[in-house]
Amino acid sequence: EEQETPPAALVALDRASARWHVEATRAPGADPAFEVAVCACVSIAARLVQEGYLVTVVDFDGTPLSDPLDGGDAAGIEQLAIDLAPVTARRDGSTEDLAALLAAPVSEGATGPLIVIGGALTSSDAAALAPLAHRSAMPVLFAMMPSRDALADAAAAGWRVAAIATEDDLVDAWTDVAERGAHRVGR
Repeated sequence: EEQETPPAALVALDRASARWHVEATRAPGADPAFEVAVCACVSIAARLVQEGYLVTVVDFDGTPLSDPLDGGDAAGIEQLAIDLAPVTARRDGSTEDLAALLAAPVSEGATGPLIVIGGALTSSDAAALAPLAHRSAMPVLFAMMPSRDALADAAAAGWRVAAIATEDDLVDAWTDVAERGAHRVGR
């Protein structure tokens, strides 16, 4: 008998210090924006796990930030929160790293959700991420401090985008991008 593979989702957290306040490299909780991004990562992973996805959470260079989470695994979400509690920004890493990591050909069309959570997003970051939007059935890009044009550029490339500043913004942003379907910002 053929075993059914659960749908997979990837959540990528941008930890590159260049896109966060310098305090984000010093200690957990030192940069409020970075902490909101970490909380968003846990919250989004929890939502995807509740929806039955096999969720992998990685840094932009592909380093796993926790063990993969099976759909419905509440204990795994608790462990993810524990694993991410001490996380800080780091000196290296780039949007291009994530794009290179995910650039391998996809044999069976678009994959499950691809959620990218970043800091200071620029138009060049949006350009680097642009090809990845079409590799996912649900490409979502959250940015804490996007440039004026970066979100519009990412949306034009096919990403469902939102700027978030607080944990409260995340609830509204997630609802917006989830309900948006295939529509893009500005439509």
